[in-house]
Amino acid sequence: MNLAFQTTCARLFFAVLFRLISVFVTEPVAFGDSLVAPSKGRYLDPKSVSDFSLSERLDLRARHQSLINFLERGQDVVMPSGSASSKLLGEITAATGREVGLIRVDGKRILRMGSVDGIDMSDASRVISHTHPSGDLRFSGVLGGVDGDIPMFRLYQPRQLSSGLIAPDGTFTRLSIPR
Repeated sequence: MNLAFQTTCARLFFAVLFRLISVFVTEPVAFGDSLVAPSKGRYLDPKSVSDFSLSERLDLRARHQSLINFLERGQDVVMPSGSASSKLLGEITAATGREVGLIRVDGKRILRMGSVDGIDMSDASRVISHTHPSGDLRFSGVLGGVDGDIPMFRLYQPRQLSSGLIAPDGTFTRLSIPR
């Protein structure tokens, strides 16, 4: 065999291999020190809150100051359909370092802020999406226990099949909720 033929075969092999990986891998997987999550044919490497400079965080806080003030006082904010983007939720998380969730309560879309490592969504009929300040786009609580996303979904939203996760940079992914 000549070298050109071998090179062509190798390229074809790796193209097919990477396509198969992108089709069959549906859950995010750890790869080195970053998270690789297939999403519509692209790989994600989201930023965490610690990846933002202090000036970036202060700029984001100033941009959303009135909304952040309501949320930090523990008040829910009603968000009409289409008014809450993954970018907005990510920016609020980057500015505050806290989880933010878009949930449905009594038929209304509600924006709610939690703590650094959790948010109370026990009264929600549906968790539309929420943020992780770490940028880790995997549900927490997969290994069991009573804390984390998975146990809370099982307890409070037992019929929900999927939900969105958002990193502080606005990176979004929708994941199936394991049962």
